[in-house]
Amino acid sequence: MSDNVIELTDASVRFSDAGHETWGLRAANITFRVGLATILGVSGSGKSTLLSIVGLLRRPTTGTVTFLGKRTSDLSGAALDSLRAGSVGFVFQDHALVPHLSILENVMLPLLARKASADTGKALELLQRVGLGDHIHKLPSQISLGQAQRAALCRGLAGSPQVILADEVTASLDSASAQVIIDVLREAVEAGIIVILATHDERLAQIADSVVRLQEGRVLT
Repeated sequence: MSDNVIELTDASVRFSDAGHETWGLRAANITFRVGLATILGVSGSGKSTLLSIVGLLRRPTTGTVTFLGKRTSDLSGAALDSLRAGSVGFVFQDHALVPHLSILENVMLPLLARKASADTGKALELLQRVGLGDHIHKLPSQISLGQAQRAALCRGLAGSPQVILADEVTASLDSASAQVIIDVLREAVEAGIIVILATHDERLAQIADSVVRLQEGRVLT
């Protein structure tokens, strides 16, 4: 197994609530390689469940996941947390910026999580790239939604991850802001990063290197 591949083999996720069982993912066999992959499906199709598996936030109920050469079932909880912290960058639909921190401080968080102090150079470079160089000292409430989403993307990239997971990051954005995000994600792919974008927007499938379609937790062929 390549160290630049994420592979799910017969991976399923089962939820149980008051004795009632539902499946978030059913016997999925998926391989993600360096490139831009889109996970397509309507709300409730299993996109978020699949992202949680790929992002090492959840273990499958059954089946196996091999993440960058490591079989996740062989790892302790602490080892899994460490692998996720060092390898995965998350970009959320609602941007999830810390409201009382400046834009620069938000982007610096992945770097500061690794050591008490960190050079601001990487964060500043990313913010300049997405047109936020003049907004680094503002709070999230002082910038637009599109700008906040771009800042969240910078935060996801700041820790130099091997995998970027983005959940509906272009939803509700104007075309210009969405294009900036897509361009930066494409640059990440060119740098050798696995980029996985969960979305319901069929237009994004046209620019993807691979597409995973989900319906009620099943991968459509």
